[in-house]
Amino acid sequence: MNHTQQQQQQFTIIQQKVCALLAWDWETYNTLVEKTGKQYLQYYLHRDPQGIDMLVASKYYWSWWRTNWYQRDAAFAFQTGIDSVSKDMRMQLYLNLHDANTLAAAIYPNGQVLNHTYATMIGEVLDNKNDAV
Repeated sequence: MNHTQQQQQQFTIIQQKVCALLAWDWETYNTLVEKTGKQYLQYYLHRDPQGIDMLVASKYYWSWWRTNWYQRDAAFAFQTGIDSVSKDMRMQLYLNLHDANTLAAAIYPNGQVLNHTYATMIGEVLDNKNDAV
């Protein structure tokens, strides 16, 4: 099993644990990941709608977002005593941990994400300029 497969297996275990703790199905979980990823960009790039659109369409952004999400999920799912907290309290803790506004002030896309996105954006600008000529 290669590194990527091992990482995916670990992510799946984390997802299963979170879903069990919150009594969620996969769809609910994945919907929150995607919705919060888009909300994060609204807070992080609130004055750059084109940048938001580019990042939403970027596989590099979503890879970065999911990796960061799983790191927070692991901290949540495997913390001591989380099983003994009420489901409502677990839900509140989980949603606070993944609050898009708070995250926009705390985490930032890495260079690989931004470089690929900017390269795409520059390519589109040049294509539009050439089409106008």
